Amino acid sequence: YVNHGGSIEMLPVVPNVVGKQGIWDLDDFTNITEDLEVYAVYSDLEFEVVIQDQWGTVYGTQTVTYGDLISNLVEEPHKEGYLFMGYSEDITTFQVFEDTIIEAIFQIRTYSVEFFGFNGEPLANRTVAWGNAATAPQVTVPSGYTFIGWDKVFTDVRENLQVHAIITPNNYTMSFFALAGTFSNGTNTKSIEASYG
Repeated sequence: YVNHGGSIEMLPVVPNVVGKQGIWDLDDFTNITEDLEVYAVYSDLEFEVVIQDQWGTVYGTQTVTYGDLISNLVEEPHKEGYLFMGYSEDITTFQVFEDTIIEAIFQIRTYSVEFFGFNGEPLANRTVAWGNAATAPQVTVPSGYTFIGWDKVFTDVRENLQVHAIITPNNYTMSFFALAGTFSNGTNTKSIEASYG
């Protein structure tokens, strides 16, 4: 009971209803001058659902009512260099009862880097994660040839590659000496460049 013109200092707690938030329909409990009927008014609890990946990139948020399902996501998450594998929860049946983070699961893409040596001889096939470097194999070079390098860069792999060794024949200089005579150019020496083989 409250005396005329009095106030209620300690309000009773609004009865709990699962999935609802309750308040009293009257918010001023001072200067009471008549009998009052006060009712609990309830609204649905709402929670935030965040879709994010393991690196913290957010792909979407939704406000979902207690016990409801997540709305259909418009588009599948995309991350360069990765394959989208799914979500940490089955979003078609997952009911929301609290603020929730659902993880978009990604797997890094891998690529094949094939190395070829002299005359197209297969040397190695490496599986390389997106953006990483392939490890080049040893190159055996036949006598009379020199390994110059590779025909493609493979330090930041973002696609399947076929990499061929650049192997060139060695060049040799043959010098001829006329000793007492002269060549048609009027000198007593003549040099000729020739490739191996």
